[in-house]
Amino acid sequence: SVGPPICGDGMLDAGEQCDDGGTLNDDGCSQTCEVEACLSPLEAQLGSNTGDTRNGSDYFDIAADSTCYFGASELGEVWAFLPDSTGTLSVTATPSAAGADLVLYARSACADVASELACVDDAYGTAAETLTLPVTAGIPVFLFVDASFFSDADGPYSMTLTLP
Repeated sequence: SVGPPICGDGMLDAGEQCDDGGTLNDDGCSQTCEVEACLSPLEAQLGSNTGDTRNGSDYFDIAADSTCYFGASELGEVWAFLPDSTGTLSVTATPSAAGADLVLYARSACADVASELACVDDAYGTAAETLTLPVTAGIPVFLFVDASFFSDADGPYSMTLTLP
């Protein structure tokens, strides 16, 4: 007979966001099989924000039908943004490290790959990536700044949010 799901057995079961085969915290997947970066995302504000993909997690994938499907697979940071008004959010991420290439994507639910709202991976190198998406006041959006699979470097970046 099949028993209940067991967190830490290395098999992703219903109700688990991740299962790395262990039961330790601070390794990206918590002892309760939740993606740790989604438990305490960085807080994005309108204007300038700074981050560093080297501080991120590699537990994020992008949707199989995403326009960025082959882009993100390296370390990335997750940010939560809570809009105070309804409109079109513009997010621009610019890498600081030479050889870095960023992928920028947004979700309505942090750990749910199927909730992807938008994704951009148009520029290569230290060029900025910009995505726009509709947002509703009081409904959070999760923003991911991920180092591209094709990138030579992880590192610092700036991210600017505008909501006219």
